Amino acid sequence: MRNFLIAVIHKRTIMFFAIVLIFAMGIFSYIQMPKQETPTISAPVIIITCTYPGASPEDMETYVTDVLEDELNDVTGIDYTQSSSIDSASVLIVLLDITANKEETFQSVREKMKDVEQKLPAGSSKVDVNTKWNKTAGFLLTLTGDGYSQEVLSQYTLDFEKKLEGISGVSKVDVFGEYKPRITIEVDYKALNQYDMSFGQISQLIKSHNLSIPSGKITGEGGKINVKTQGEFKTIEDIKSLIIAGDSKGATVRLKDIAMVYFEEDPERVTYISDGQKGLLVAGYFNEEINVIKTGKSLDKVIAETNALLPSDLTLKKVMYQPETVKAKVDDLMVSLFQGIFFVIIVVYLGMGLRNAAVVSVAIPLSVVSTFIVMGLLHYQIHMISIAALIIALGMLVDNAIVVSDAIQVRLDLDEERLKACVEGVLDVAMPVFTSTLTTIAVFLPLMLLNTIAGEFIISIPVIVTTSLLISYVVALLVTPTMAFMFYKKRLIPEKPFILKTLYAGLLEFTIRNKIFSVMVLVAALIGVGIVYQDLGLQFFPKAEIDLLYVNTVGDNEADLSKTVELQKQVEAILKSYTEVVQTTSAIGDGFPKFFYTMAASSAEKNFAQTIVNLKLSKEGFGSKPAMVEAIQARFNKELVGGKATIKELEQGEPLGAPVRLRLYGEDMKALKRAEGQIKTLLVGITGTTNVRSDFSDYTYEYAVNLDAQKVNFLGINSYDIQNEISYAISGRQVSQLNADGKEYPMYINSSIKRMTELENLAIKSSVTGNKVLLKDLAEVGLKEKLPAIKHYNNVRTINVYSDVLVGYSSIEVQKQLGARLLNTTLDNVNYAFEGEAENINDEFGGIGLSAVFALFLIYIILLLQFGSFLQPIIIFSTIPLSAMGSIVGLWLFKQPLSFTALFGMVALFGIVVNNAIILIDYMNIQVRTGMDIKEVCSKAIHQRFRPIMLTTTTTVIGLIPLVTSGSPLFKPMSIALMFGLVVSTLFTLVVVPMFYLVLQKIMIKLEMKVVHDHEERI
Repeated sequence: MRNFLIAVIHKRTIMFFAIVLIFAMGIFSYIQMPKQETPTISAPVIIITCTYPGASPEDMETYVTDVLEDELNDVTGIDYTQSSSIDSASVLIVLLDITANKEETFQSVREKMKDVEQKLPAGSSKVDVNTKWNKTAGFLLTLTGDGYSQEVLSQYTLDFEKKLEGISGVSKVDVFGEYKPRITIEVDYKALNQYDMSFGQISQLIKSHNLSIPSGKITGEGGKINVKTQGEFKTIEDIKSLIIAGDSKGATVRLKDIAMVYFEEDPERVTYISDGQKGLLVAGYFNEEINVIKTGKSLDKVIAETNALLPSDLTLKKVMYQPETVKAKVDDLMVSLFQGIFFVIIVVYLGMGLRNAAVVSVAIPLSVVSTFIVMGLLHYQIHMISIAALIIALGMLVDNAIVVSDAIQVRLDLDEERLKACVEGVLDVAMPVFTSTLTTIAVFLPLMLLNTIAGEFIISIPVIVTTSLLISYVVALLVTPTMAFMFYKKRLIPEKPFILKTLYAGLLEFTIRNKIFSVMVLVAALIGVGIVYQDLGLQFFPKAEIDLLYVNTVGDNEADLSKTVELQKQVEAILKSYTEVVQTTSAIGDGFPKFFYTMAASSAEKNFAQTIVNLKLSKEGFGSKPAMVEAIQARFNKELVGGKATIKELEQGEPLGAPVRLRLYGEDMKALKRAEGQIKTLLVGITGTTNVRSDFSDYTYEYAVNLDAQKVNFLGINSYDIQNEISYAISGRQVSQLNADGKEYPMYINSSIKRMTELENLAIKSSVTGNKVLLKDLAEVGLKEKLPAIKHYNNVRTINVYSDVLVGYSSIEVQKQLGARLLNTTLDNVNYAFEGEAENINDEFGGIGLSAVFALFLIYIILLLQFGSFLQPIIIFSTIPLSAMGSIVGLWLFKQPLSFTALFGMVALFGIVVNNAIILIDYMNIQVRTGMDIKEVCSKAIHQRFRPIMLTTTTTVIGLIPLVTSGSPLFKPMSIALMFGLVVSTLFTLVVVPMFYLVLQKIMIKLEMKVVHDHEERI
């Protein structure tokens, strides 16, 4: 090592060339590196859907949902399944285990769902398996204009869509709400009753006449010629002219004789409204490995050009636009990074002087640009987590260089020859510096192994901090001594006594004289911090820092889309009454494409709508999103008629949906309904709860056809004949499609039946005898109670009860109170499980706790190898509870909760705070081996190591200031925990570690003397 350092110093020209090359490569890597808003999280979710036209929720559950769920039971890698059975449709959400092989599980599910289609009832659709649901849209735009039909608006988007798809970095563009005409065949049931035909037969007839089948080839003089019989419909007139029967006089009956055939807009189409105007939604998706900011410039150009060409009364607006959000966040965090660099350099300058500070500070930018190179090689992205990781590491990047620099300067001050001082100074501290670097890495290493979505979200921090620290160690060992050789000199003016150093020397002397009292003070401080801890709130993840809210609206009438439209008008009127709301965009009949990485899936339902609310908060108004959300929700609860609406903030990390959540499960729906009412009553009675709700849709009424089994059997009409005809008549069904003018027009068949009396007079044809009998002669039609939706969790019926929590109240405390009240509540045949914030905290905090234990084990092994002692690592470990004390006090002073990121910061401290103790004990061990008195060793250790310890602590703390002042609810708790934990630990370390070291050494001397004495007695 000595010879290598000498060679590096002598060949410093090569090193400086390498430094210039590294800077160039690092800057290039940063420019080219993908820039995103958040880390890419592979949400392991599968959405499975299947339709069965005309089936009630109970029938969907029995004949479709249960069959699909049973087939999934033996698929490995599935964590749990959720399902919803509604009229004519079944939707399953399959969540994979975080450790599962996603592609293998996806393939297994696809195969199972393909096989299960044979077990589903006739008339049901193919099972759709969507494994691409986790893709998040990069931008949402709306095109609106008064007086423009959807058909005209769709024409305007054709060219725009092609231009967007041609932009480098845009992977896909979807247009929603566009004009989609279909052909409706509305059969007059009275006319149909007169002929020997049924809906099923008409459907088959249309399908069989709309085919194009290759007939083969005929050999002619010029060779073989294809023969093709053209049977496809060409126009809507072809459909109308289709012969479906003959009458008693031999005349033909065409489809137009018994049905109206016409074009109409798809009545099931989702409607998109922006600021009260109907329009189209354009959703774009980015490739993962791109610079969103760079792609955004191309997008802005296309949007500007399109707006210039549009009529003045057409508006193309941004609803959600990731390039702007990413640029703002990256710019803010990069400013924080440069602020941190500036502050650290100033601190180093004040502590070491201009010459030494200039040398030491080179470690910061060199380590940062080198980290950019490694990030590029590992395919990491620039986003808010990765930049925050650099800011966290910032203050630590100069720690190694400070210690090396100080060791070199001490030797120069003792008149050592410059080359020797530089080389031997490095060798003096190379091992303790390496050990301190390893202990820090040892803490971050287990944090890379958190097998949760939250762990995947935060993984950039341990990876980048570890990388940058390793690089800073290499810089300290090679670059710092080389530059010191060129610029360092002996200090001509002796270092002035620092008052804090003198104070600590006196405090240490007092502590050594009063060991028992000092320990009692420490214990009292720990107890006091324990009391303070009780006042800390607990939080899983804070809400997202984005000026967007969203509203989910659910109407009372699950079958009437027009009622949902009316309800949505009420919602938008309330939203627009707030000056902070600058834009509202709604999807009626479905939710938006996934527009934020934590958004949950929504399914298309006629009584569902979703609204994106763009905000611009002002100091004159609410000033904060939580306060505004509470106010709007209170108005929703009070003013809405015909349904409910829930306004939410976007979530970070791992989504909860609601901070308090209880899942009721059992097979008796009546019992589940009773229990749901009991739970909601209990929650409403707990102070701090708001917006108490559930996903249970109350019972409604429907007409039920009760067959007379004796008549049905006697007349030779089976149950399928009746159900199939009623399904065609009431719900309608797609039977084929017309291909014309290069477009596809779906063909739907239904009936003119609008009232129950008309349904009763529908003639049902027997598939056995061919006879037709009126429905009223086969069955009794009456009202019966039904569930609009039946939900399952892991194949068991379930109802979820939710509650939000007012600002200033704790969801953990609310859940505790609810749990206590449930102990005195009887829930007949119903079980329950909490699934809110408290459970996520227990799971995730437990994972971090295990990581902390593993980290402590690694640190102990490293220290054991470094010092060759079983007890000295224990002394160093005494700094860890001191850091925890500081973190808790800091969070309490700043009124911050103990969140996932705060706990992450506290555990990360384990490897940082031990570094000061390592430096102290390493120096004391060296002096003890020279025969110096132990008390003198402890006193001298403070004098010799005070400056590097205080400087390294101060630089780390100062580097975190931009994160603290940024106000980020995600990073502020973590940076406060790091900052205060490090400060308090350092202040105590300079006294506690020497005191414990002194006690240990005296114990060791007594043990050695006893061993010698026993040995002499035996002799």
